[in-house]
Amino acid sequence: MRLDDEQTERKLMDGRLNMLYRDRRTHAQVMSLRTTVLGQQVVISKLQAADRRRQAAITELLAADCRRQAQFIEALKLPKALQT
Repeated sequence: MRLDDEQTERKLMDGRLNMLYRDRRTHAQVMSLRTTVLGQQVVISKLQAADRRRQAAITELLAADCRRQAQFIEALKLPKALQT
């Protein structure tokens, strides 16, 4: 009976040890993925900042284009003295 208890205990300990080894590998993989994600978040932040700068530049260019177009249309209008 005591031998069976020791063998059962040994099997339980072996199972726990195997689980710890698997957990250690999984933990290493998780840490690796975490490092990758953190690196990608930095890249994403930089891309978002660049995108905001480009959007601001595009907005400024469109506004300038609208102003020039309005000026051009005004310049095309004939003075009243020349209309008759």
